[in-house]
Amino acid sequence: MDDSCGSWITFKNIKEMCIEVNHVLSADMKEALDTSVQTEEIPLGRQILCQLQENLEIAGKDRIPICQDTAWPSFSWKWVRMCI
Repeated sequence: MDDSCGSWITFKNIKEMCIEVNHVLSADMKEALDTSVQTEEIPLGRQILCQLQENLEIAGKDRIPICQDTAWPSFSWKWVRMCI
């Protein structure tokens, strides 16, 4: 196979990306969460948003996955060759 175009994305790269997205919330998502806490009018809703903020802080400090909801991540694997 001709590898003159660049490098292959490896399983290690994919693993690192998956870990990163489970430990670090993007700046825009954090900003949206912070805004939601400030503007939420229903006490229970505000409490839940505050718990999500606390989970984010714990995840960053202890390097554990962020608990945002009860969703289950699913991935569709397709081999892609990426030129660097």
